[in-house]
Amino acid sequence: MKDKLILPILILVLNAVEINAREFSSLFEVRISTKEYTNVNYGLNRAFDKLLIKLSGSSSLKFRNEINRQQINKTSYVASYTTEEIDGEGYLRVKFLEDEVIELFDANAFPIIGFNRPSISFLINIDDGTTQPEFLGIDGEDTELKTNLSNLLKNLTETRGIFLDVPEFDLQDIQNLKNKLNYEDPADYFLAKGNTEAVVNIELLKTGINSWSINGDFQSLVNLQQDQLILFLDDQINNYIDEVLAINFSEQDQNTFRFVVTGIDNYSEHEMFLNEVKKIFSIRTFQTTSIMRGETQMNLKLRFEPQELMRELQSSRRFINPVYDSNTDSLQVEFN
Repeated sequence: MKDKLILPILILVLNAVEINAREFSSLFEVRISTKEYTNVNYGLNRAFDKLLIKLSGSSSLKFRNEINRQQINKTSYVASYTTEEIDGEGYLRVKFLEDEVIELFDANAFPIIGFNRPSISFLINIDDGTTQPEFLGIDGEDTELKTNLSNLLKNLTETRGIFLDVPEFDLQDIQNLKNKLNYEDPADYFLAKGNTEAVVNIELLKTGINSWSINGDFQSLVNLQQDQLILFLDDQINNYIDEVLAINFSEQDQNTFRFVVTGIDNYSEHEMFLNEVKKIFSIRTFQTTSIMRGETQMNLKLRFEPQELMRELQSSRRFINPVYDSNTDSLQVEFN
């Protein structure tokens, strides 16, 4: 049985706090190892299955099963593919047709998450029982465990389309953590710095020759060998990402939603604004109703609940101070 996951507090609230997200530019690209397929056609199908997970924000197999049930030709959504070699390993990199894939998701009422994705920090404390405990990311002796943990976060960042990092420790951070100045919980310290949306705290303690216990936000009921530890964390982090990226559905697309944007003063800025709007997948369609100097008004139809639109706007660095009025189904925001 999987342990119940207690999620860290997320700063994903509907207010004017700056959200620390980044644009995932390779959202419609998937890379898979040549070890995962026997021929190119099978590899393209595998890549499409991974795209479903990356775009939907869910590791559930239900979306893949639905596509398979309809016998949809997955390769028809491929724009291009290439083979490449990285560190001596072969990979297939596949680019997909954005508009066609979005239409497929809409036709099947699948959730789809836009280009602006959360940035989550992983505070991993490693205590091997012989040396001073240290956090992953602090310069120290490289070990197989550290390498495997770093590769795990790197691979999940690419496959799930969410930024998973370890904090960048400076000398002041290290000193403050040692002294526990103002913060008993190191996760609170990094949240207060404001460089991440959430901090996941993981404590690894070596209990035997090849035996580890896991505590913190993820906890194992039994001690694990090192390879089991990585598999356990892979499973738990995937579950956590599912929770973070979960979307609230609604029938909002049946209604018109008013969108008022200030800060657009010329044609060039208007074109940049339209490009940013197209990256927000909470918006199904939009129609400009008026353009005045400094203000643009639109009518929108939404795919999901208005708070999902708010979350995407706050995750974009181009939109500032969104204000939602539920009484009038309208939202006002400044474009930067």
